[in-house]
Amino acid sequence: MNNRELLRKIGQKIRAERVRTGLTQECLAELAGIHWKTMGRIERGEFAFSIIIFSRLTQHLDVSPIELLGNLERPDEKRATRIINPYFPNRLHKLKLLTYNKAA
Repeated sequence: MNNRELLRKIGQKIRAERVRTGLTQECLAELAGIHWKTMGRIERGEFAFSIIIFSRLTQHLDVSPIELLGNLERPDEKRATRIINPYFPNRLHKLKLLTYNKAA
């Protein structure tokens, strides 16, 4: 999953929660301290927003971050192996266990 797809999926979940709570984009944006146009870009997956904004959105939507991040695709194992092996050739197995057992 590339960055754009990841942002789009998270944005769709944020939009669904906003609609569920009955908030407008303008209202949620005001609560989160961002411009309403930025809120629209977040929901469409067009804006890579900060963890601070993400935290504010989860608080005002009354959802846990896990609810918005859950059920995302796992990272590409081949890519992770290529990146990690030169630095930690003996630790990849442990890293896989930590990463993937939490999602299972």
